[in-house]
Amino acid sequence: MARIKIIICLLVALFAFETEMNAQDSKTFYGMDWYLKKSVAIKAAQTQGKQIFLLWGAEWCPDCKWVKQKLSEPPLNSIINEKYVLWFSDNDIYKYDSEEVGVYLTFLKDLPRKYFPVNCIIDTSDLTVANRFMFGPDFSLNNTAVYSYEINQYYKELTAMLNGSVGNDIIFNGNDSDYKIFIIGNNLIIKSKPLDEIISVYTLTGSLVDRFHKTENEITRELSKYPKGILIVTGSSGWSRKIVL
Repeated sequence: MARIKIIICLLVALFAFETEMNAQDSKTFYGMDWYLKKSVAIKAAQTQGKQIFLLWGAEWCPDCKWVKQKLSEPPLNSIINEKYVLWFSDNDIYKYDSEEVGVYLTFLKDLPRKYFPVNCIIDTSDLTVANRFMFGPDFSLNNTAVYSYEINQYYKELTAMLNGSVGNDIIFNGNDSDYKIFIIGNNLIIKSKPLDEIISVYTLTGSLVDRFHKTENEITRELSKYPKGILIVTGSSGWSRKIVL
């Protein structure tokens, strides 16, 4: 009888230990389950035949909370449930250059500030980035109009990314003083430090609008043939910028 009690106690202890370990592998945010470790997220995604949506940030970060909340609401939650496994990697545990997430966040090493949240979609078949990196909205903005604009545009970009309609692209890279994109009248003005590079312009859904060769510091393009809306301007030297027509 004593032996049976000991066995029962051991089983209960083992069950409690396994439950605690599993709890450390995942966490629920706004009703959605997020895996907290790369290995667990990969295993789950491969088992379910889904891709991985990675959010690298911090639990205390209001921007990260906003992204998690939006992913839990219609219509994005139905896209997530159908296509993705969620993986949240905490900056307080896994830095951008750690073995856990470093292979997906290499571009951050060139930025003076390590912004987050960073979102990207990982292809489960080869564990490479299947869709672009994207920084979350900046809740530190004091200008209400600018903040509202950033939120609305980010939500559109997030939706497009989840639908797989945007190509592999980094929304922000490089020093602002080296890359300036702006509109004057009906002209797009592009200033970039590399004198010789290829400039490409895409719609938010990934369609190529324009591509041309820039051979000096500044170039002007007429905007009449560009569609209205959000456009992504990229340089072959590795930078990207958003513009809105």
